[in-house]
Amino acid sequence: MVSRLRYILACLMLVAFSTSVRAQIVEDTLRIYFHKESAIYNRPYRDNEARAEEFFAKFNALNSVSGLATLKVETVGVASPEGDPAFNEIISKARMAALRRVIRSKSEFPDSLIRYKNLRADWGELAKVVDADDNVPNKQRALEIIRNYEGDKIAKLLTVGWGKTYWYIYHNIYPKVRAARITYQVDLSSLIAEPEPVPED
Repeated sequence: MVSRLRYILACLMLVAFSTSVRAQIVEDTLRIYFHKESAIYNRPYRDNEARAEEFFAKFNALNSVSGLATLKVETVGVASPEGDPAFNEIISKARMAALRRVIRSKSEFPDSLIRYKNLRADWGELAKVVDADDNVPNKQRALEIIRNYEGDKIAKLLTVGWGKTYWYIYHNIYPKVRAARITYQVDLSSLIAEPEPVPED
């Protein structure tokens, strides 16, 4: 009976507690957004606090279940790419530190098990956000530059559509990558395996 309840609980977690499910792996990501050139955790900005509360309610619930294996907890600090590289490194580290304080205030997960990364300008994340926005002018050309161009990407983007493409990205996309994020992966396989049927006497 207990094993059956654990199976049901795990299935409910698959539906309710993650934005991505691959086989028996639950994965979710929280992004904390910051104003330009700022590393201050602004709770109302882009619903930071409400989304953080929801994320950590799920994360803490999963980690409270005995037998679950946490595969990865990773945080990344990021700046939008238009800034000076040296400043971007400073601001992205500061944003990661701000997220670290949020984690400590909302979870008892051991800090020693969390991987911290500083990416400065995350062109991969920028490409994802651009790709998700159908209003970006000359989107496919912009994605080609962001993903593949090895020179000055911003200077190259400014040549597309008389600058219209870059300035759309500047005003509408950059605010979505001025962030720090935490991602967790939890393995539910120990709970999801359907219990062996009990032979009838």
